[in-house]
Amino acid sequence: MIFVADDDDATRDAICLLLECEALAVHCFASCEALCAAADPLSAELLILDVQMPGISGLDLLEGLRSRPGAPPVILMTGDPTTDLLARAAAAGAYAILEKPFRGDALVELVKSATAGDKPR
Repeated sequence: MIFVADDDDATRDAICLLLECEALAVHCFASCEALCAAADPLSAELLILDVQMPGISGLDLLEGLRSRPGAPPVILMTGDPTTDLLARAAAAGAYAILEKPFRGDALVELVKSATAGDKPR
């Protein structure tokens, strides 16, 4: 199961529809808090998280999961890939950072690579 957390309804819905059209099992959440309340992030095959969200950001969740064994790969999405953000994401072990707006095929390619166990990008 792939878990997606993004507070933008249109983006979240588009990602979920795109992944479902690829016959991937996906569950979408409006926040990292909602994700953590409904499911164990460690049970996911992959997490796709927005960086800029109220409350717990995608980067905060990634940093919290990295210290736990068995953490799934994480693709971060951001509209503002600052040098600091890129450094923190790399240090936390992000599989990839996808700059918004992005093409659907770019996301699908990353998802397939991450779920196949390919090396991070």
